[in-house]
Amino acid sequence: MADNGSDFFKGFLFGGTIGAIFALLYAPKSGKETREDIKRRSQELLDEAGTAAGNVREHADHIIAEARKEAEKLRDEAERKIAEARLKAHELLETSKSTITHVADEAVGKAHAVADKGKEKIQKETGRVKDAVAKGVQAYKDEVTETNAKEKKK
Repeated sequence: MADNGSDFFKGFLFGGTIGAIFALLYAPKSGKETREDIKRRSQELLDEAGTAAGNVREHADHIIAEARKEAEKLRDEAERKIAEARLKAHELLETSKSTITHVADEAVGKAHAVADKGKEKIQKETGRVKDAVAKGVQAYKDEVTETNAKEKKK
């Protein structure tokens, strides 16, 4: 879905740039006025690209915040399960030492599994965030490079 928005934005900028250039080139203005119009419109497009990059950054920040919330939930759940396991282990210790060993091992295994799941989720989300930011930065760089190249051609 992010790619569709990125593609739309690229197409919007590209189409807007081409349309503006053709409108300026075929307008009955002097060369100086046309160059000034092209320079002004280029700056507007650059400003729009900066705004879009800010939006990408804001979206990435939102994803990071959500990943942190999820990690906190998983950590709290793990802590709760560990606390439950300890309480249960204490109760079982009163009844049987052999049973407590088995239950504690099981609880630790579950806690590790939950912790591992949390780590995997964080790594996955971090990778997605990094990819989203990298794509946003690359799209911005591509647009700036393309705009600069078009300016140099003129």
